[in-house]
Amino acid sequence: MERTHIARYGRWWKRLPGVPKTSAGYDLLQEVALEKYICGNYDALVSQPGSHLNPWTWHFRRFISLILDRPECNRRFEWNPYAVRMLEEAYANNFLAVAGHASCSKSEFFAVYAIGRFLVGARFPDKPVASPEYVKVFITSTTLEESRGRIWGVVEAYWSEFCRFFGGEQYMQAKLVSSMGKIVRLNQDGKQNQLSGIALVAGGKGQDKDASTKIGFKNRCVIFIADELPLLTHSLYNTAITNLQSNEYLQFIGIGNPTSPFDPLGVFMEPEEGWNSVNETFDGWKTKRGYCIRFDGEKSPNVLAGREVWKGILSLRTVTDLRESLGPKSPEYYRMVRGFLSPDGDANAIYTEVEITSSGSQQKVTTWLSSPTPIAFLDPAFSHGGDEAVACFCRVGEYYSAIHQRNVKGIELVETINLMALVDASDKTVDRNQQLVNLFNEECVKRGVKVEDRGSDSTGAGDPFASLMAITMGRGFQMVSFAGAPSDKIVGTTNARTGKDRFANRVSELWYVGKDFVKAGQVRGLDPETCIQMCARMYKLVDREKVEAESKKVMKQRTNGRSPDRADAFFGCVEIARRRHGLTSLARAARRTALPSAPIDRRHAALEAAVTSRAGKGRYSDLSLETTSSNYGWADQSFG
Repeated sequence: MERTHIARYGRWWKRLPGVPKTSAGYDLLQEVALEKYICGNYDALVSQPGSHLNPWTWHFRRFISLILDRPECNRRFEWNPYAVRMLEEAYANNFLAVAGHASCSKSEFFAVYAIGRFLVGARFPDKPVASPEYVKVFITSTTLEESRGRIWGVVEAYWSEFCRFFGGEQYMQAKLVSSMGKIVRLNQDGKQNQLSGIALVAGGKGQDKDASTKIGFKNRCVIFIADELPLLTHSLYNTAITNLQSNEYLQFIGIGNPTSPFDPLGVFMEPEEGWNSVNETFDGWKTKRGYCIRFDGEKSPNVLAGREVWKGILSLRTVTDLRESLGPKSPEYYRMVRGFLSPDGDANAIYTEVEITSSGSQQKVTTWLSSPTPIAFLDPAFSHGGDEAVACFCRVGEYYSAIHQRNVKGIELVETINLMALVDASDKTVDRNQQLVNLFNEECVKRGVKVEDRGSDSTGAGDPFASLMAITMGRGFQMVSFAGAPSDKIVGTTNARTGKDRFANRVSELWYVGKDFVKAGQVRGLDPETCIQMCARMYKLVDREKVEAESKKVMKQRTNGRSPDRADAFFGCVEIARRRHGLTSLARAARRTALPSAPIDRRHAALEAAVTSRAGKGRYSDLSLETTSSNYGWADQSFG
């Protein structure tokens, strides 16, 4: 006689209808169905009197392992200590940053997490049973083409394993459409339901339109997994956070190897008390939105064990090789192994992340001692190989610097606009250059910027445009060339050397002189993208120790086409402030802030220790399922 119930936790659970009898085993399918039911309805079940359910994470792990940790799987998934920690933190935090070294199974785990969360479904007070119908999962990659070699390729591989387990995709609640990068839920009539399922979002540079279109979909439960977040655009990050906030339930998870405090991952994982509040001894911290967990490759489970205990995780041999080839203090070693921002940045960079964050250059001015003067600069990057026309708006004046505890004259970046995005290409009556001139003039008038406090780049191909700008704007308009020899201006009040004494050329002076302003706390309001561009440009010393900035052409070749247009526009404003308002550096009097020594967050230290005492064959039973379940009264009973 067929058994009609399953006994768990001292109660009988009715076998779920519609489960096909396949070669995977009817009883096993019922076990999976029960775990799925418990996960989806967990909050309702634990609220019942006398309930002693295992934690939700325990049931989710078992649901996944019953399907993906079987010997016959083509792609098996095992719960290594990293995966366990990521699951625990993902369950506890709606906004979670995962910063870690290369090969720490971040993408592998979150591919499984995405499928599992969708299939388990979501339950709301007005719905008696959880359903995938209410769940939409977004997963990012830079482009659709590159996604095959990243997290989406892993999603498709595991989706195939789920389909095999259940006897074919016809028994699943959704269908994979590989060409479009989505797993879409099917309604009862067989039609696709675009509001639920799993969707790939291309979020690299130039993909903003695709991203904003897809992220516009709404559902009651939305999970956004931003894989390779450092490589995505700020526009995607801001759009996702803003557009999805209105959903009843939102979870945003950002994943990547820390590269810069100014890229989208750096912004998302920024500590609640600022970057000066943590250092490389921390393995987790509160962020401004939620929580960040960090995996240090020098403490990888395989490194601690001295051998490869867990497949796919960084090994002691790999760490040793990278340490020797890259150097233990290099930015590459910190990104690939330590999973943390390099304390010193790139030694050859004009600006480092540390000096920008420690000087408070991203903070806005809170107390102006007198009304600041607005200034503006346009960098027509489109005229020399770019596709933007960057207008930077700043203000210069005296304010109190809390970090340096004194009054200073400085410059604050207020706003940066790409005017090319505002050009009306359909208007054939007005030339594009004239449209840009008109737009820049309108924006300056709107902000009260006087003609003599406006400027434009007159370098090379930009010269005709600057001439048009000067004619239109009128007398007093500032033309700034980034080419040629440095100026005779004194570098600062504490440094009697002139630009010609200190710099190899004009662009080096325009860029490097800002470094002294940053050190002295005379720069405020820098946005993340401008900071990234500032820290990306290198320099070298030539001809009696003069500073020579890397050429834009070389920088673009080295950084995959990244052009420092926003930074150029800002330094154009700095030059106007020096010319017109006597802005000089006070750098030698600047104070530096030291990184504090702080205790390690050891909430998960037990996971690191567990690898050294691992027993058996390393399958799911090694994670003490039986021990955990006995504590909660789990007992298989014979069926009557």
